[in-house]
Amino acid sequence: MNTNNIKKLFSGKLWVVLVYEFRKMAFNKTFVILTVLGPFLFAAISILPSFIAMKTMDRTGDALKVGIFLESSELVPIVEELIVPVFAQQGWKISISQDKEELRAKVLDKSLEGFLNIPVGFPSEASLASLGWYSKSTTDISVFGLIEKSLSSILSAQRIKNSGLDESFIRSLTVNVSLPVYKVSDSIDKDGKTTGESDFIAAMLTSVVFCMLIYMTVLLYGQQVGRSVVAEKSSKIVDVLLSSVSSEKLLYGKLLGIGLAGIIQYAIWISFALVIIHVVGPLVHFVLPIEISADKFVFLLLFFIGGYLLYSSIYAACGAASEDDQHMAQLSMPVLLFLIVPIILLQYFIQQPDSIVTVCCSYFPFTSPMVMLMRTLVTDVSVWAVMLSLIILALSIMLMTRLAGKIFRTGILMTGKNFSFKDIAMWIKS
Repeated sequence: MNTNNIKKLFSGKLWVVLVYEFRKMAFNKTFVILTVLGPFLFAAISILPSFIAMKTMDRTGDALKVGIFLESSELVPIVEELIVPVFAQQGWKISISQDKEELRAKVLDKSLEGFLNIPVGFPSEASLASLGWYSKSTTDISVFGLIEKSLSSILSAQRIKNSGLDESFIRSLTVNVSLPVYKVSDSIDKDGKTTGESDFIAAMLTSVVFCMLIYMTVLLYGQQVGRSVVAEKSSKIVDVLLSSVSSEKLLYGKLLGIGLAGIIQYAIWISFALVIIHVVGPLVHFVLPIEISADKFVFLLLFFIGGYLLYSSIYAACGAASEDDQHMAQLSMPVLLFLIVPIILLQYFIQQPDSIVTVCCSYFPFTSPMVMLMRTLVTDVSVWAVMLSLIILALSIMLMTRLAGKIFRTGILMTGKNFSFKDIAMWIKS
């Protein structure tokens, strides 16, 4: 497309369509409410489940009610000597029984978390294969882990005792190392010290929030473009519109008008975040556990714009080839999967930001808006790498909008049936 064609396209009635779509999107209560409450909602959706999961998974210190089933009465003194004191020291309430059905009933009515099966011959090596933990839920890994840890400690102490070695001396040989983690970065003069687990959790939660923000807003605004096309096509309004404006101007007007509303929304959110971090934070002595510099917010905005233009052009094309929202969703599903993949593999991407898979996804245009943004948060990515990702994304947008224009020009006026991918391919070739 030469300069004259671009000037012709971005003149006159395109701005009328742009303003109309922007006003329709931005001048309503839903947009205002989402703009005000959006960051809190996205943070709640992204962070709250993680905090709840972390809280529920860590059962250390809970007063667990644990049953112990003995296969033989000869085990009573052994269990009372070895197991009961360790369990009681952790605040657990112990129920010892030789009636397995009684313990099963207590587990089923939730009187017990579960019961431990102690086989004949315990604590000999041969008996360990018959140890078992019975509970109503086999997915409570934290409780299972605590039982395993306690048994391991008990058996280790017993074997040290049986060997004749001094237990206190053996314990003194065991060292627990707390390893500090240092992030090596070219952007600072010396290494910056971090704490491994907290640093990982902070980076993970920040990445989750940013990626979920991109995912949900790109999906929301992209689908809005598609629904707008479907609504105007099914109501025959598009026939009137095309009598006074070209299909290209109508398409680009929709993309830019709705996108402008999204950009303004992001600008408000980013401004709000910067004020919280740099103004309110120091006043109330609040420090984020991970540094989020201003350039990260710039990347957030740029990747939103890129992701929106790429996916909204696809939704516009799918809307033009559909008679209703359901068929539009079916047509867009294969491409939408690329938007979902980064969410599914987010933990892998965070833990392996420089792996081949992660790097490739950070340049692949359908996944780069989230993956490259995530990489900038958890590791040092050179400016040229980010720019290369944005350039590839921009070229993909140019190609996709061109293809969408061909599909839109033909499909927007064709009604009566839902068109297939084969039909769409023919429109592109024509």
